[in-house]
Amino acid sequence: MRRLSAAWYSETDPVAARARRAAAFEVLFGRAELVAELPALLAAVDAGRVHAAAAALAACPPAVLGVEPAGGRP
Repeated sequence: MRRLSAAWYSETDPVAARARRAAAFEVLFGRAELVAELPALLAAVDAGRVHAAAAALAACPPAVLGVEPAGGRP
């Protein structure tokens, strides 16, 4: 977990990178502040929760999402 947190801080150190991440979190979750909160949130996840989430996902059938241009233009 320390490596993941260190990598996160390293990747978001430049101001432009941090701004892009904050913008993405704002669009996706409505919470730009997750940029600062993510390392603590990740640290709160233990191996048991990861295992349970992986088992739940493994039990689900895979999905395919098709994206086609609008208006019939290729």
